[in-house]
Amino acid sequence: MLVYLDRAGAGIPAIQAMTALTLVLSAMFLFFAVTGLGQVFFKWIPIELRAGIVLGAAVAAINGELARHATMPITLSVVWAVLFMLLFSVWVQQFKETSKFLRTAASLGMLIGLLAAAVVGPLTGEIKMAIEWGIFIPDFGAAIRAVSPFYVGWPSWEMFVGAVPMALLVYIIVFGDLVLATTLAGDASRKRPDETIDVDITRMHYTLFIRNFGQLLTGGPFVPMHGPIWTGVTVYLYEKYKEGRKQLDSIHSGIGNWYWPAYFLVFLAPAVSFMRPILPVALSITMILTGFACAYIAMRMVTTPTSQGYALLVGLVLVRFGPAWGLLVGFVLFVLLLVQRRQMIAIPYDNINLDERSGKSS
Repeated sequence: MLVYLDRAGAGIPAIQAMTALTLVLSAMFLFFAVTGLGQVFFKWIPIELRAGIVLGAAVAAINGELARHATMPITLSVVWAVLFMLLFSVWVQQFKETSKFLRTAASLGMLIGLLAAAVVGPLTGEIKMAIEWGIFIPDFGAAIRAVSPFYVGWPSWEMFVGAVPMALLVYIIVFGDLVLATTLAGDASRKRPDETIDVDITRMHYTLFIRNFGQLLTGGPFVPMHGPIWTGVTVYLYEKYKEGRKQLDSIHSGIGNWYWPAYFLVFLAPAVSFMRPILPVALSITMILTGFACAYIAMRMVTTPTSQGYALLVGLVLVRFGPAWGLLVGFVLFVLLLVQRRQMIAIPYDNINLDERSGKSS
């Protein structure tokens, strides 16, 4: 994305190029939603390729955090240890049944991780805290005037044409996120039969269109763009959700409760100034959770030697050469190695029976 914008030129040309990309991608989302092709394509993704995509997300996330670790070695080591213990430790899971303190601590795992960073970081000198007081009012008007196409102008037709290849690449990345989102939902559904998580790929496409197009019209183009999932937070909420109604009554209320405090805290200078220096730690928490959860889910999705090796190879190609090459290599290798094992059409992970996953005929 940054290379694409750099080629357009700094300032208004880059803003207009981002506007063109947003409009082209939004049109793609709407087209795949209206025609239903998004759902059709998604159903044809084999379970082995889905595992490769999820495993690629795990490798990319963990590899990036190992590189980040060098910038804050002590702080991140402590934060990761606290996080893994509260969310995944076997002995903590056992004692949570009888200890209200541990249950509460585990339910606040990400917050405790941030608090640990706020304590350890300043002590080691890896983080410098400077708390400010008062009310923080962002300059919304200046921000909108700086990036909104209604102020800086709309892109030319040449920019729209130039945005098409980048839009296709972004859609491939989004497709991988859709695979991950549905896999996480399916994994959680097996632990919570008391609630149905309705996953609808067509509806996801409509949502992505509304979010990205709405962002463009109201606040201008958004460089990271709006995707289908914030993986780290989703993993955290699903881990709580799988422990039962006492921990999280519904996945829908859990997501809502995660977000609504931000609408108030963002206007408080103490909250903003507290979070600003530990934002790298917050990002690290979401990414390390992404890597850990994606790894164990991908390993459960495939069980035969060929499919396991295939998933690892596809995941590594995705990380090393990008999503376009990863999907291309994935499809080619699937035809060469696995297509004769069963029908080409994909079987959703949450609907696969144990015989199929172990390589036996249904």
